[in-house]
Amino acid sequence: NMWNRLHDGDHAFKLLSVLLSNKTYPNMFDAHPPFQIDGNFGATAAIAEMFVQSQKQNTDGSFESYLLPSLPAAMKSGSVKGIRARGGFIIDLSWENSVLKSAEIVSTLGGKLNLRTDKNKASFNTRKGQTIKVNGALKSIRK
Repeated sequence: NMWNRLHDGDHAFKLLSVLLSNKTYPNMFDAHPPFQIDGNFGATAAIAEMFVQSQKQNTDGSFESYLLPSLPAAMKSGSVKGIRARGGFIIDLSWENSVLKSAEIVSTLGGKLNLRTDKNKASFNTRKGQTIKVNGALKSIRK
């Protein structure tokens, strides 16, 4: 997931593809004897961090959720559901032509939600259990 943090999704995808095709047992365990759990945890983190990164903490203590920070060219269109982000958020995303189409975020704790894409930023104050839905420009969509 280091390449994802550098926003090089194509390189991250290449390494993930090698891991899954040549370095993984049929039971999905990492194939580096002796068994190393970091290969399994690293692969799942790499997949998640192609779609959402939330490690940046703001001065007010809230976290920024960066949507599609490292999307590989091989995944031009698609969707993911249930990505967990720091601050107690669950994020569903959909995208087309490598651009965010929409996101639906559930706040499990309440608090400030900071969203970011390559082109836009938005913040929302949330209540516990509240769902926020945004379009590709991070503008709120009323349900």
